[in-house]
Amino acid sequence: MSYKTIMKIIYFGSSTFSRGVLAALCGQGVTPSLVISQPDRPKGRGLTLTPTQISAYASNLRLALLKPDSLSEATLTRRLTDEAADFFVVADYGKIIPDQLLRLPKFFFLCAHPSLLPAYRGSSPIQRALINADTLTGSTIFRVNSKIDSGEILASQTYQISPWDDALSLTQALAVQSGNLLAQVMKQVMAGEYSLSAQEEAKATYAPKLVKEDGRIDWSKDAIMVNNLVRAMAGWPAASTTFKGKVLKVLSGEPLASDAGAAAGTLVALAKDGLDIACGKGLFKLKRLIPEGKRDMDAHAFAIGYGVKVGDRFE
Repeated sequence: MSYKTIMKIIYFGSSTFSRGVLAALCGQGVTPSLVISQPDRPKGRGLTLTPTQISAYASNLRLALLKPDSLSEATLTRRLTDEAADFFVVADYGKIIPDQLLRLPKFFFLCAHPSLLPAYRGSSPIQRALINADTLTGSTIFRVNSKIDSGEILASQTYQISPWDDALSLTQALAVQSGNLLAQVMKQVMAGEYSLSAQEEAKATYAPKLVKEDGRIDWSKDAIMVNNLVRAMAGWPAASTTFKGKVLKVLSGEPLASDAGAAAGTLVALAKDGLDIACGKGLFKLKRLIPEGKRDMDAHAFAIGYGVKVGDRFE
């Protein structure tokens, strides 16, 4: 029997991760009766009003969709009350859920979070796991309360981070995992076959919201750390460096164990497969980048087009 016929849910979300969770839920037969996302925002140079990932996805599936300016609106609370849903589900909505909404679902207000809570509470758990060179992460389904990502846990599942994973691939993998786990948890709750476990506060760590400056490369660090930053910042804000006063977004590369003995940030070798840049320890082979105001290109094409030579510095 499809879950769609035995439960009613309202879904809150905005991001790429949230879209992946919803897609996985729908794939399991769990289709929301209503989707809530943030309002369209101006984006790009033309400041064109653009829907969130969830709004676009819900519209394509012709799901009922609301985009309130605030979750505290009285009209929204009345609408959600009238829905008489079994579950409310949130996955990276982007705003704190007001207390008055937490009491509305028949069973629980659930959240899907892409970390093994209480590790990496907050808005950037995937990026922080990559920056910190973690090899294991996962998904957690918990009951939402008034404190950020601190509610009682119903289920968690581990995920092995590959050396080739970046923020984009890991987001997609954890979204699918989270959506499947959510469907399983809701079925168990409705059958009365579940338990709630309090999080261990002493083990809590935090993953604050990313800002553009988080992507700045510090070439004095180990090449492995530089590579971890590039992987973590994939998508947004992207790792970046400065070359001859122009900002370059670094899209991909790899750490090399070789050590040229040059000052950090110095270009020590040019080849078709990339630019070898000295780090505090080892070298980072830069493979793809976006020069300021240009499109992405491979590093060799950049070197030819911009007259790059050995001994030049990246700041």
